[in-house]
Amino acid sequence: MKRGIIGVFVDAPAGAGYISVDPESGQEGHFTLCEEVEYFPSLEGSLKRAKAQASRLLDGHLTVNAVAVFENRPAGEAYFVDSPTGNYKGSGHHPFSFVREYSYSPNNLESRKAAIQRAKEDVHILQKKG
Repeated sequence: MKRGIIGVFVDAPAGAGYISVDPESGQEGHFTLCEEVEYFPSLEGSLKRAKAQASRLLDGHLTVNAVAVFENRPAGEAYFVDSPTGNYKGSGHHPFSFVREYSYSPNNLESRKAAIQRAKEDVHILQKKG
């Protein structure tokens, strides 16, 4: 039985990624193949199931279990993002700059609430400084 693969490609430094059906190589530009999900073209629904599984795997690679705080000092503005994705520590939020992050356990709701509360306090302080 012929099989195919869905490739999960990630550029970790940039915090970006995508899925590709039957990729030609394991490296595409700055993106590296980090997961493979098998599918069988002759089985109905196999490709759809594989794409869904690959998308979940990609989300796992790109999601951060933290609350990140950002500020734009000249404007006196600040905000926080729960579970940031992409290049959040770099220029992904320009003209805002990354300040800090508070990690939490994804399986512990209290841990997440505490991280959000700390981030809210930071945002309040940063806005007052502005």
